[in-house]
Amino acid sequence: MTLPEAINKMTLMPAQRLEGRIPDMADKGRIRIGADADITIFSAETVIDRATFHGRL
Repeated sequence: MTLPEAINKMTLMPAQRLEGRIPDMADKGRIRIGADADITIFSAETVIDRATFHGRL
């Protein structure tokens, strides 16, 4: 899975699934004017995934 795919699966997709039942979710998981501003900025070069198939770290 690519980094953009992972970010989409963690942000926009959950919001889209919930917005049918919770209209406020239409302002989540998106970067646009009027949307809630919960943004995390990171460097993809410095992120290290230490999880394994045997367990989380």
